[in-house]
Amino acid sequence: MAIVGRPNVGKSSLFNRLVERREALVHDQPGVTRDRIYGVADWCGKAFEVIDTGGLEPGAAEPLKNLVERQVNRAMDESRVIVFVVDGIQGVTALDQYIAKLLHRQGRPVVVAVNKIDTIQRAPLTADFYPLGFGEPVWVSAVHGAHVDALLDQVMHLLERAPAAPDERPATGIRVAFLGKPNAGKSTLINRLVGQERLLVHEEPGTTRDSIMVPFCFGGRDYTLVDTAGIRRKAKISSAVEKLSIIAASRALERAHLAVLVLDGQRGLDAQDKRVAGLIEKARKPCVVAVNKWDTVDDKRRERGRWEARLLQELHFLSFCPRIYMSGLTGHNVSPLMTAVDRVDAARKLFYPAKRLTAMVKEASIIHQPPSRSGRRLTVYYVTQLKNRMATFVLKVNDSTLVHFSYERYLENTFRQYLGFEGVPLTLNFQDKGRAPRRGAGEA
Repeated sequence: MAIVGRPNVGKSSLFNRLVERREALVHDQPGVTRDRIYGVADWCGKAFEVIDTGGLEPGAAEPLKNLVERQVNRAMDESRVIVFVVDGIQGVTALDQYIAKLLHRQGRPVVVAVNKIDTIQRAPLTADFYPLGFGEPVWVSAVHGAHVDALLDQVMHLLERAPAAPDERPATGIRVAFLGKPNAGKSTLINRLVGQERLLVHEEPGTTRDSIMVPFCFGGRDYTLVDTAGIRRKAKISSAVEKLSIIAASRALERAHLAVLVLDGQRGLDAQDKRVAGLIEKARKPCVVAVNKWDTVDDKRRERGRWEARLLQELHFLSFCPRIYMSGLTGHNVSPLMTAVDRVDAARKLFYPAKRLTAMVKEASIIHQPPSRSGRRLTVYYVTQLKNRMATFVLKVNDSTLVHFSYERYLENTFRQYLGFEGVPLTLNFQDKGRAPRRGAGEA
């Protein structure tokens, strides 16, 4: 089911009401939604997909608005039923009539949702929309949820009768959030992966505002690729919409299984990149670093050496993450990127028995003696891995105050060398017998 209409009639508010989550941005500035956003709604025990779209402005001169219209047309092509949202307070506009003609040509079943009818006294206003030619309109208040049940009844009735649309596939599998500064090429990269213009790509920075979920299959495995808004420095966050976009990006990162940090290989590493990388570190998410736009680099061997040095120095807290030099535009090294995602996904699920972990740490203690203070030396009795927390280890010791930062790092490097955990942040908790655990340096 696709939700369409002109700008600022409440499409995203209705979408959020149907999926019962605040997935789409809602703001009183027209044109907030640009890409198509997917969600799943449930009514009377039956689940169906809902697609939010950008506001249609046919004939607009700006290239970006034409791209929005193309995205809306794709959403309608994918849907079995269309909900045409109009503004009950403003009444029928010339733009509503234009969109109605477009929908009649589509040939899909259409329900007209007359929005912003906040009281039953305003319900008669729906009569103004009969001339659009889609049968009886349904009045709703997306913000307050009024009469939405009647709309859903009508939608379900049409869905049961309508033929299946192509590529009706819910978001499943490994959830991968793509993060980076504006114009780093996140949307171009995702479009390359899925093999179609699924996301808007425009030279204007900040084209993506919502976090967009894109179902994708690679090598027989299912993924949900999440495109997020480009994260700017705080001093450059000027509008309320951009602030909402950054909140949505942070929320998408929290829900993701792992992250891909997209860097602009043409412009180099800067403070914005480090800020985004810091968000990934703070969220304790497994990560793959993608240096994008590598097709624009001339001396690739020399530049790769420079990039490696800067990444290890300035993003040292992600030094354990695989780094892929690639181009979303040309497709260079896009497959190796997904292979790295698979390796990191496998690493986040690794689990080892206490016997092996304890033996490894005791051997490491022989090679490099633990620190001592006032004649007392740190002793690790045994090590266990927590099953319900990713790559988290409890080390039972004689006195956790004897643990030095450098020795903690040594043990972490030992874990990575012998056990793997590529791209996965490790957490080492040192715990005295009979005392609460001391949080290790690897835990936020």
